[in-house]
Amino acid sequence: MVGVDAVFGMHNYNTIPTGSFYSGAGDLFSGCDTVYVTFTGKSGHGGTPQLGKDSFTPAAQFALDLQEIIAKNVDSRNPVVLNVGRFASGKKANIVPK
Repeated sequence: MVGVDAVFGMHNYNTIPTGSFYSGAGDLFSGCDTVYVTFTGKSGHGGTPQLGKDSFTPAAQFALDLQEIIAKNVDSRNPVVLNVGRFASGKKANIVPK
């Protein structure tokens, strides 16, 4: 761009007062990647769960394990964020989800 000396990309932070911005050396915000994971089991009645294949328990463990990957494998001095933003399972309270 002819005649342009500098360009600033702005992504404001919700705790900064309106009309203000923050600037500093180094990383300020995280990037974003989206990952979809599906666990599939076999639906069954809550009264006879042994006849189904529960997909919820391994999915819940997977979400917990993701946090452990960060805690046990990334130097704590490095800024890392991992967020499970949505977790859905089943449609009825008395049915083992598929």
